[in-house]
Amino acid sequence: MSVFRPVFWISAILLCTAPVMAQAQPTPSSKPFSNHCDRAKSTVDVLECVKNHHEDTMGRLNNVYQTLIAPAPETSGDEAQMPVLSDEEKEALKTAQQSWIAYRDAECGWEKTRAAAPALERIDELACLTELTAARIERLLLLKGRATGETPREFGERPRWMNVVAAENPDVFWRYGSGLEADLDCDGTAENIMTGVLFKDPSNGEAASVSMALVIAGNPQTGRPAAHVLYVPVVPDEASAPATEPFLCRAAVDLSLDGQEAPDNEVCLAILKIDDKTCPLLQVQRTETGYGISKTESPEQ
Repeated sequence: MSVFRPVFWISAILLCTAPVMAQAQPTPSSKPFSNHCDRAKSTVDVLECVKNHHEDTMGRLNNVYQTLIAPAPETSGDEAQMPVLSDEEKEALKTAQQSWIAYRDAECGWEKTRAAAPALERIDELACLTELTAARIERLLLLKGRATGETPREFGERPRWMNVVAAENPDVFWRYGSGLEADLDCDGTAENIMTGVLFKDPSNGEAASVSMALVIAGNPQTGRPAAHVLYVPVVPDEASAPATEPFLCRAAVDLSLDGQEAPDNEVCLAILKIDDKTCPLLQVQRTETGYGISKTESPEQ
């Protein structure tokens, strides 16, 4: 019976983690008003909810736009912050925004004339205004992210760093759509962190084993992202764990950031905690050669 135990144990882990690993990136709804007009029972109800959604969207657009054209804070020295856009870029954005408003109003005015019934004209116009405004907000947020270096522009379904990780580690079942962003090297830019599971079956002559994979990857504006991958063995129980090496009892883990950013010329204090809710906590920290993983105290019961 003991011969089949590793295979059964690995199968159990696979069944428990497969739904999470297969999770896809969320896709936007094809019905942008589905969360606002679900309870509408009449045309009057639809008009009211579309109108409310339009007002909310216009408020969001104004907030994002004002953030982009706001003057630089009146600070000096080390606390001074550069504005998102230069004065020249702000003027160019104001001109572009005026042209966009003219296009939006003309487009939605035309769509209003194509309504299926007179009672739907205002609804169709407001719906058009809301949809185009929501799209404009996304464009301005992308502009803000690119201007500050926070959000590199992506052209595929997944960001470049995910494609690099998948290509360099094809045997790992990555948990796409999960993970977090954290500045683990204290350089002011957050790294992308994601987990996965690596299975080794006994068919190739090796002992059956399971490991949790942890990737820490940057995503620069240009070039190929660099990824650091750490592996931690998953054991059936703590009694069979290695004496000195880090280990986990479950492949599904929670990640959290501890520590703080390092002052100038001091050691980086940011720590990533790994918790499988069963075995002692693990921690990941920046080292001179990359990232290291070690055991820490047991979680409180």
